[in-house]
Formats: sequence, C-alpha cells, structure tokens
Amino acid sequence: MPASQSMNSPAKSHKTKDGFAAVQRAFAKAFKEKAFDRAAEQALKMTQLRPTDADAWQALGAARLEHHRPGEATHALEHSLRLRPDHIQTLYMAGKARLGQKDWPAADRLFTRLIELDPNHALAHMRLANLKRVQGDEQQASELINRAVELAPDHAQILFNRIQIDSMAVSDSRRLVGLDGDNADYYNIAAIKHADVGLFEEAEHYYAEALKLRPDHLRAFSNRIFNAHYNPRLGAAEIGDLISQWRQTFNPAERPARPAPRGQDSDRPLRLGLLSAGLRNHPVGQMITSALEELPTRDFELL
Repeated sequence: MPASQSMNSPAKSHKTKDGFAAVQRAFAKAFKEKAFDRAAEQALKMTQLRPTDADAWQALGAARLEHHRPGEATHALEHSLRLRPDHIQTLYMAGKARLGQKDWPAADRLFTRLIELDPNHALAHMRLANLKRVQGDEQQASELINRAVELAPDHAQILFNRIQIDSMAVSDSRRLVGLDGDNADYYNIAAIKHADVGLFEEAEHYYAEALKLRPDHLRAFSNRIFNAHYNPRLGAAEIGDLISQWRQTFNPAERPARPAPRGQDSDRPLRLGLLSAGLRNHPVGQMITSALEELPTRDFELL
C-alpha cells in the first residue's frame, strides 16, 4: 500500500483537534479494502486539513492512481514532490502515473532520478526497462530488466517482464509459474515460450492451466487454438472441440448485424485491411509485405 508506511507517523506528531487522524484512518481503511474512490475522498480531506503535508498529497495521488485516474494522480504526486523533493516512493508512483498518461519523457526523468537516488530499486529498473522498450531502445531495455532480475531474482512480476522483454529461455517461464502458480497470465507466457521452440505438448499443458484459472482468458484461449494447429498429437476432432468451446465461451448472446456495403460498383478499388497483434514481427507478415506493396494502387487501397 503505497502511502501507508509514510502516513502513520504524521497523525501522532500533530496534537491538534483538526480531525486529521480520524480522516487518515478512514483513508487507510478504504485503501486496504480497495475502495479507491472512497480513499481518494478521504485523502482529499487530508490535503484540505493540512495543505503542506507531503504525505497527504502522496495519499491522494496513490488513491487516484489505483482508481485509474493518472492525470489527477500526477497533479497530487508532483505537488507532494514539491513539498518533499526526491522522496523515493512518491517518485515511483509519479513515474507510474506519467506512464499511465503515456508521457514517456516525464516518466523517463522520474524513474531515472529515482534510480540515481536508489540504484537498488528493482521495480524502478523494471518500469524504466518497459519504457525503453516502448521507445525502441531494445539494448537499454535489456540491460535494465536484467539488472532488475539481479536485484530481485524471486520477484515474479519482474521475471514476467524479463521474459517479455529479453528471454527466450523456457527455464525462466517454468520458474515463473513456480514462483506464482495462481496467475493465468504467467501460464500463458510460459505456454508461448514453449510453443516458440516447438514444445507444443508442453505449451498445451500451460494453456490448459491458464484456462483452469481463468476460463474466459481470451488471449490464452486464442493462443491454445493456434498452438493446437501445430501440435502433431492433435487432430481435426480435438481442434474442432476447442473451437466449439471457444464459441460457447465467447460468442455473443445476440450477434450484431453485419454492415452492408454502401456501393456495388465493380470498378471501385478494393479496400484491404489487416488487424494483427504481431504479424509485423512474424515471418509470414514479413513475407507478404512486399507482395502487398506491389498491388496496383488503382485497383486496391491498403489501410
């Protein structure tokens, strides 16, 4: 809980009758219960009672961040930093808030400053690694995430991010599910890494485990069907059964009407579009790109 460690002492040090301690307790209770809208209301009261209390502004930022309001969180957290510069936990939360706003330069500055102050902050290394990956700096992303794993080798979230950024080793994915066997996303990434090296039977096992934990895990279910087409042990009947399960799980109760074409002119250009999560980085995508680029523009329009 981001603010709780630093929020306990101020109430004891102020012997006033402004009601701050009661509001602080109400905030802590709401935050613990994950009622972040209520926590934000209490934290706002804390800032009104004590406008120069950095902990109160940090609490408000923490609640707004958890409530998925990064813009409002940024305002509160950066005000806290003005009152108390270079506070490690506030810098970390402010960096996360800037990430939530997709303000990459500001997030970069905050996490970089944090690491300067605390070179052993593993989560800051992880966050900055992901940011560098988004910015296209794969080398620095690799260095940062590997340093994060060195600092916290048994931290499941950090290992999960290392697998996504810089690891093809199935051993990492096996260790991940060993660290936390209750996370469907971890089983899904383990399955992906096994499938990537042709271990389709092992991948099937991990996809099945992911779906035991979350039967409606869309990505794991989709990946499982894709993997089944490569698994030589599975035939048409097994693949058909998986597709039937998909329909039972994800088909809408009422299928929306399909859009009707607005024009039937046979001479108009044919509009082509492709939506894919990763085809640009897949050999199939790389093979067809040049072919698509050679299509005559008078006959085809590429989206």
